[in-house]
Amino acid sequence: WPRVLPLLALGLAVQASAVAAAPLNATLFEFTDTSKPWVVTNDPVMGGVSYSNFTVVDGLGVFAGEVKIVPFLHAPGTCQSEAGQFAPVDCSDFDAIEIRLESFGALKQFQASWGGPYVPKPAGSPFYRKTAYKALFNVTGTGALETLVVPMAAFSSSYSTYTGGCTDHGAVCCSPQHPEVCPSTKTKSAITDFGIDAQGTLGKFELRIKSIRAIHSTALPVGIA
Repeated sequence: WPRVLPLLALGLAVQASAVAAAPLNATLFEFTDTSKPWVVTNDPVMGGVSYSNFTVVDGLGVFAGEVKIVPFLHAPGTCQSEAGQFAPVDCSDFDAIEIRLESFGALKQFQASWGGPYVPKPAGSPFYRKTAYKALFNVTGTGALETLVVPMAAFSSSYSTYTGGCTDHGAVCCSPQHPEVCPSTKTKSAITDFGIDAQGTLGKFELRIKSIRAIHSTALPVGIA
């Protein structure tokens, strides 16, 4: 017994160390002075007049522009930005996306999106809808550094191509009734791209993005620092 107890204690210590070593987050994108600008797409259909650009300034990704009315549709257009494909990041253990940024301008509502090799394309999706999960988030526009937490459960693969949300034009929100559109352990296990869009709401905007990570949330509502 005297020899067994130290071994048992050692085993428990190793287990405790393994638990303590579990990662607190997984970085999807963090801007530095050498980061490349994201790719932007403005009003990709119907000849819209929205505009935006993406630059890297002082180690921040600056996404700026204005969402305007698409004349043909008589509805707000879209400005989309995308990081481009990166090496797969395993986010299967995390339940939220954290976005750190500064925001300026009248436009306060945006959409975050992420994709990967296991993200499904919902039945009946139009050919021009990107295969990804998307969720809404709001900013303050004050210019102060914000830490925004978007729960994974807020993302849906069945989002509206008009607003980026999941409550209009036949889109379906993630819910216990529709688990097929929710992020799963498998789809989160290999995230390979990330984007931020300004869609469905009019106004000028400027986002100065610092970092994007997958995290363990503390049950914070969307858009609360």
